[in-house]
Order: sequence, then C-alpha cells, then structure tokens
Amino acid sequence: MKIPLSLIKSFLSNDLSAEQIGDTLTLLGLEVDAVVKTLGGDFIFDISLTPNLGHCMSALGIARELSAHLRTQLTLPKNSIQKYGKPSDFQVKIREKELCPRYVCQSIENVSIQPSPAWLQDILVASGMQPVCNVVDAANYIMLKRGQPFHIFDADAIAGKSLVIEKLIKTTPFVGLDNQPREVLANTLVVADAQGVLAIAGILGAQRGSVGDHTKNILVEAALFDSASIRQTTKSLAFRSESSQRFEKGVDPNGSLNAVQELISFIQELSGGLAERALIDTRSEAIEPCKVRLRMTQVHRMLGLKISATEIADIFHWLQMPLKEEREGVWIVSVPPFRADISEEIDLVEEVARIYGYNHIEKPTPRFNSSQIPNAREYSFEKNLRQRLVGFGLQEFLTADLISPKMAAAAFEWIRPGASLLTVLHAKTEEYSILRPSLLPGMMQSAKENFNQKTQTLHAFEVGRIHFLQNDRVIEEPMAAILLTGEASLPHWSRKTSDVDFFDLKGLLENLFEAMHVPHPRCEPSGHPSFHPSRQANLFVQERCLGSFGEVHPTLLEKCHIKQRLFYAEINLHLLMDLERSIHAMRPLAQFPNSERDATLSLPLEMPIARVFEKIASTASLLLEKAKLIDLYIPGESPTKNATFRFSYRDPLKTISLEEVESAHAKLLNSLLNELPLE
Repeated sequence: MKIPLSLIKSFLSNDLSAEQIGDTLTLLGLEVDAVVKTLGGDFIFDISLTPNLGHCMSALGIARELSAHLRTQLTLPKNSIQKYGKPSDFQVKIREKELCPRYVCQSIENVSIQPSPAWLQDILVASGMQPVCNVVDAANYIMLKRGQPFHIFDADAIAGKSLVIEKLIKTTPFVGLDNQPREVLANTLVVADAQGVLAIAGILGAQRGSVGDHTKNILVEAALFDSASIRQTTKSLAFRSESSQRFEKGVDPNGSLNAVQELISFIQELSGGLAERALIDTRSEAIEPCKVRLRMTQVHRMLGLKISATEIADIFHWLQMPLKEEREGVWIVSVPPFRADISEEIDLVEEVARIYGYNHIEKPTPRFNSSQIPNAREYSFEKNLRQRLVGFGLQEFLTADLISPKMAAAAFEWIRPGASLLTVLHAKTEEYSILRPSLLPGMMQSAKENFNQKTQTLHAFEVGRIHFLQNDRVIEEPMAAILLTGEASLPHWSRKTSDVDFFDLKGLLENLFEAMHVPHPRCEPSGHPSFHPSRQANLFVQERCLGSFGEVHPTLLEKCHIKQRLFYAEINLHLLMDLERSIHAMRPLAQFPNSERDATLSLPLEMPIARVFEKIASTASLLLEKAKLIDLYIPGESPTKNATFRFSYRDPLKTISLEEVESAHAKLLNSLLNELPLE
C-alpha cells in the first residue's frame, strides 16, 4: 500500500518529518518497505500491512496510529459543499441489505471533465494509480486520504434514474473499465440499472456508464459492501482493484457520509458543478461501537510488565476508544466501527503493547529447558539420512503429494500387487487429483522444469511419503528417492567431463548404505517397466527388497517431453531403518603391510558379479582383507565375460609371509573354480 506524506500530515497537528513517521510506524509493527520522493517534492510511503490492519489502508488510518503513539492531536478537515443545484430524482433500491448495509450517493450536474492538475497526477502515479480525469482522480485521491472507495457514474447513462444493488440471477457478460470482457458468475453482487449491470459491487465499474469527455452530470457513490462477498468475487474474477482491497479488509461504516461530502467539495474545486440538495443515504443512523471487556490482570499477565491504570486509560483515549470502569481493574472499552480487527480482550492487550511500545517491554534472559522426551526414531533416522545425502553433494527436492492421472499411470507399477491408487474427492484441477504412489513423477516434473531453465545437471534427492489403497486400508510409507542426470562432476579445465551412468548411482547407493551402517546390499536384475530393460536392479538385504534403481525408460521420458537420460532410485525407509545397526564396530588402522593378488575368471554372460562376491565371502580365509572388481571385458558375440578381481591379504598380528599368501590365494581360487559355473 502506498500513501502520500502530505495526506498523512493533513490529519496531524504536529509537523512530522518523513523519517519520524517512518521510524514510528516501524515501532508500531507496520513494515515500511520504501519512502520515495515524487517530482513535486512529496514523499510516498510504501507500507506492508498484515491482514488485520485494514484500518491503516488510508492516510487517516496511518494518522490515527501516529496520533496515538506520539500523543499528537488528530485534526479532521471540515469540508462544505459550495454550490447546490436542483433536487435529484435518482432512486436507490437495495435487495441484499446484508451484503450492502449502506449506500450513499449524490449527483453533481454541469461538471467540466478535464485532465487533473500536475500535482494530483504526480501523487496518483507515485501511489500506483493511473490518472484518468479530474473527477475520477479526485475520487482516488480522497480514497487514499480516507480509505473509502468511490465509484463515479455518468448520471445520464443510468437508465431509469434508478440503481438496484442485487445478486445476478445468471452468468452475465461484462466489459469493465479496463476494456476486458469477463463472465460474471451468478450470485455475484452488482449495481444495476434498468438496462443491466453498471458495476461489480466494490470491485470494477462497467464501460457503460463510465465518465468520459462527453460527461456533463455525474453520480458519486460511496457504499459499504460485505468483506466476505468481495473476497469471493475477486477470487472468482481473478481480479483485485484498489477498491476491492479496502473492502476486503473492511472500511469505516460511519465514514461514508463525510467522505462523500469531502469528495464533492474537491470535485467542485477541480471541475465546478452543482451538487444536488438531497443526498441519498440508505442508512442514516450510525453504527454503534463494539463493547469489549478488558482486565488489568490480563494486561499484566500477557505482557509480563506492570502498567498503571492511568497509563492504560491514556492509551485508549488516544486510540479513540473510550473506557468505562465496570469495577476496580476491569473496564468496558468502546471499540469504534473502523477497528474491525478488535473483537476480543486479547486484541485490546495487543493494542496496549503496540502503543506502549514493544521496545519498552523488557526482554528477560530466557532459560533453556531441554525436553526430556527423546526424538522419535523415525525422525532421527530421516534427519540423519538427509544429512548423509547432502554430504554426498545432492540437493533436496520438495514436490507435491498430488499428481496428474498421466503421471500416476507412469508410476502405478511402483505400488504393491493388489493395491490401487488414491484419488482426491474434491480436486480443484485434474493435474492435482491423485495421491502419488511413487516419488518418481514429482522428481521427473522437477527435472523437466530445471531443464526448461537450462539447468542440465541435477544431483538430487527427496524424502517423502507415498500413498495407496490396499485391502480397503490407506497405506502411507516413507520413501527416499535419488535422481542423477547430466555431468558426473564439476567441469574443470584439466580433465574432460563425463555424464552420470548406472554405476554412478549404484556406487552412491552402496556408499549410502555403508554410511547408514546398513549391511551391504545385493543387486539382482529386475523387470520394472519404468526402467531401461538392461539398466535396472533391485536392492536386497537379507532377502528383503529395499527398493529399485536404474535408468528411466526412454519411452517414459518421451511421454514427459524429457530429452535427457535420468537415473533414479527409490528406497523404502521403513525397511532400511529396521536394518540399521545400533552398534557400530570400529577397527584400528592396520599395523602391518598387505599383499595383493589378481585373478581373471571367465564367467557366463548372464551370471551377476554379485554371485562371485557371495562365494568369495563364504569361502575366504581370515587373511583375505577385501576383494574388488578391477576390470570387466565382454568380447563381441561371446557368451562369456572376463572379470578380473584383486584380492588383498593381510595378517593383523604380523607381516604376512609369501607362503601364507600363496596358500590362501590358491585355496580361494580352487573353491571358485569348483563351485562356480566357470567357462
């Protein structure tokens, strides 16, 4: 919200500088984003308001805050209509009195439509408004000043000299002042005449009935519309105006009459004209203040300090909220209608704190009280997992639990046999109508959006829940997903970069399992349709399948309009947590040298290397420290592959001898040759 300094100062008896006003507003909890000087020398305050500060959406509202905090007298200008014409024959009928409790209007004849003075145009432009003409600009200027939105009709364009405030019976086409055609839904509150809609109440006027160069007679409207109704309409139209913003937060119901009188006086000053003698006001009686009880004990308890009764009474005096003592230490506070944000005792306590000054409330040294309840094991495990994955150089993604039917079909094979998808009962859009059975759709969508922004390398993970229905029960399971694509490492001039592949993802998973103190996983070929047929595997630990990983199938990538290879893994965290070792074994550094031997085995092409390592683990002697695959060669059309392994032998108690190494190595090779189907 933008408010000119000159308008704020017009309500204050003291001459305050822009710096003083900005500092005071900050102390009151109003965030001043910027102060801009206009060409005419005025200052414009750009203020961020929370939803409960609707009374501050005007220069008058800001002046009331400054008056209360600085104990400065508030002065309201006295305006009088200079010239009166003949009585008007306009009529106003309200059919929705709950949505429009008050409607004030007055006509002016023989106005002269001209451009506004330069100083007025300068202020409106700096306040974020577009100058139109003198009468319209005058209405916007007084709205900035008093917070009361107005609408100016061309009086001669109102059919039948009669206005009706009613709800639309059916959806109606509408062309607004911005020349944009719209469809106004049924049950929308409008201002209409005998020919149709003249304005969407409190939001936007129609092109028909707008003020133009030909206009001679005008009708000035200042109404009070229901906040909830305005919010609903702005949402349906996807359009919010300066007027609607003020109606949504609430305007002063007792300020409409004075606002109209000041506007008509200002219009006469800018454009001449004669005002009708009989002003139309559908509600002449004032709205009574709201009565709220305030206890001194509550003020002391909530704020943690002792404030005297005299100080509290003085604060509410400057807030224009009269106090009446009910009994000792208890008051009945009369809250004026323009403070729609105050309805309970706690609201009054907050007002005491704001005006007394947050900076005057002492802040005692806090005492640290550690909770005696330990964190849930699931929380600690997921937190540790996130830290490990970030340590591996991955970036965390957060995606929505709701996905589209198209993406759900791609991820359907991830749920258990016999399970079904969970659909949303009242989905706002089809794109977010199904609960995800896998983290894959969200990760792919995030990857696609990054590719569209020319971010081609992604090393990412997500920890989240998947959802499906099984045996009429809703199942939620925590999962971890890892996605790799693009370059395997950061580019550097000294080496050529290479793209990530299947084994980069496999190695990352093995390192993760080791870091999480989970037994080393076993990889077995899988048959997931979402993965490339020859680049995928399931992860097993103790005959339990923890998850799957591989390269996303090119057909699936094509359906999602992704032109880059993706490598993806998804792990069940419940199963992974069950396998986490609670006791971590530590080993000292080796004190004696090792001895290495290489051996090449000719294996059937379809035999997994994991089977060789299983056999090595079951037959090796205590001297074998580790074994690793160092080379794999597959001849052209041969049904076999040659795998070269390196075996490391070490005696932890002494330097190992040549004879011991040769004996242990020969024994291991004989076992492999006898028990594996070697070629």
